[in-house]
Parts: sequence; structure tokens; C-alpha cells
Amino acid sequence: MTVRANKPAFNIREKLKSLDYSHLPYEKMPSGSVISTETKLFAEISTSGNSAQNIVSNMIFNPKLGNSRLLMDFNLRNVTGGTDNYTSIQVWWGTSSTYSENTRLDSNANSGTNDRGKNGILYLCKRGTGAHDINTQSYMFRDVPVFGTMKHYLTLRVDNSSSSGVTIGRHSTGYSIAIQEIKQ
Repeated sequence: MTVRANKPAFNIREKLKSLDYSHLPYEKMPSGSVISTETKLFAEISTSGNSAQNIVSNMIFNPKLGNSRLLMDFNLRNVTGGTDNYTSIQVWWGTSSTYSENTRLDSNANSGTNDRGKNGILYLCKRGTGAHDINTQSYMFRDVPVFGTMKHYLTLRVDNSSSSGVTIGRHSTGYSIAIQEIKQ
């Protein structure tokens, strides 16, 4: 008795074309790889009074891996302040949409700068003269933890020392934030 087996035609070129090589699974990427990036540009903003006010409320970032670390870069252009005005920034990061329930990054050792103010606050503009001083400040936070793959929130708050207020991104230059997720 003869048994015949029929195999469907197989074209190696067609098979290779059908495979998706454009997306490598995150788990297979080597340590140090950038997994994802989120960049936002914000318009000029002015605050008034000598109290802390949000300039970025709940910028959302969704990590792809639960054990990644982040690199955060803040480029705050054209910061102006009034006479004897000390202006500082607070950086809050975590999984709650209520900023005060999250971790305050600017009060620990994650910053890439040695420009520290009182109480661990990062200063943006040191002692304005009332002549609309223009300073550009860049801050980088390295090795920021993620807390699983759930939604994360970033809030930036400006704190003024005088009633004259502060403007960030003056003359429509805006300011930007970039967050990169790095595989560990």
C-alpha cells in the first residue's frame, strides 16, 4: 500500500516578508536600551504671589517594563523674576494623580546638578533684579525608579520668594520636559 503525503508549497521569501522584525520585544532588548520616550513642549506661563503653584500638572508617562529606570530632562528657558525674587522648582513623581501623595525628586540625590537651594529645592532664578533677568536652566534626574507598568504622573511646581511672581518660557520660547525609559 502506498501512502502519499502532500505538503503545501513553501516560499521562503514570502515567509520572511510576513515576519515582523520591526518590533523587538522589550524583554529581549539589552540593558541600557531606551525603551520609550515622552517629550512635551509647554507654552509660556506666569505665576503671581509668593506661594507654590503648578506649572505642569500630571504629565502622564506609561512605563513599558516594571523594573526600568528613567532619565528626566527639564529645559526651562527664559525664566524671569522680580527684584530680590528667589524662584525654585519642586518635582513630584509617582502613581497618584494627587501630586503630594507622590515622591518629591528634587529633595534627594537623583539630580545631575550641584545647584541646590535651601531645603533641597532646585533654584531656577537666583535673586532677580527686577529688570526681567533671563536665565535658562536645565536639570536632569537620572536613575528615577518606576513603580510597575501602571500610569505615572509628573508635576512641576514653582515657588516664589516674593510677591512679584515669575515667568517661565518668556517671549513664547516655552519650556520642555523629556522622559526616557531605560531597560535595566
